[in-house]
Amino acid sequence: MGSLLFNLKYVAKHPEFVLQYLARVNSLSSLMGEKRLCVKNYLKEYTKINADIELKLKKLPYLGYMNKRKNEVLYALVRISKPEIVVETGVGAGVSSTIILRAMELNGVGRLYSIDAGLRCFDGIILPPNKPIGFIIPQNLKGRWKLIVGYSKDVLEPLLKELNQIDLFFHDSEHSYENMMYEYETAWKYLKKGGYLVSDNIEWNNAFGEFIKAKSGKVIGKRFYSLGIMRKLKD
Repeated sequence: MGSLLFNLKYVAKHPEFVLQYLARVNSLSSLMGEKRLCVKNYLKEYTKINADIELKLKKLPYLGYMNKRKNEVLYALVRISKPEIVVETGVGAGVSSTIILRAMELNGVGRLYSIDAGLRCFDGIILPPNKPIGFIIPQNLKGRWKLIVGYSKDVLEPLLKELNQIDLFFHDSEHSYENMMYEYETAWKYLKKGGYLVSDNIEWNNAFGEFIKAKSGKVIGKRFYSLGIMRKLKD
């Protein structure tokens, strides 16, 4: 009873959080054609995974990873769509990679190919000194993971040609207009019908919106804060 009263008081005090949560549920449900209850269950499931990740990051500086709300959307997307082949650009500490791999583990299917240039900043953001790319990824998840070190302009298309077709592409590398457009266009050619193209930091420029406009009738897109997700309807 005490817990219920606390929750009711919290909702009354912060109604905007409830509205944002319901918006995430409804948007994912309509984008994926999945029941809202299923979406809610996966968002709830992510809470424990997020706690484990935050514990690992507790003593580290902010490393440029996505926030909890965007991470839970990415997690639910992978849990619901159950992709066999995922390609991501931009790894850093490996927060998003861990989320994708954990979802794949619970799905019982999937392999993640990650591209990262291994960049380091002077203030320790992106990769701290003496830490490898993806250093927070648990060892027991690495059986589904392959890291390709290099710039996406050099290694993305060769990887996609080798894979032939992918189920999900996630952009989180250099957020310049030119690089985002290059990655979108390149990944699109290998993305299966019904597959998903996900991009972080879409507010940095107009690439995401312009790409959807250029593919009018071939894609549906949703925005979750600064995370964009589009579903490929046809080539």
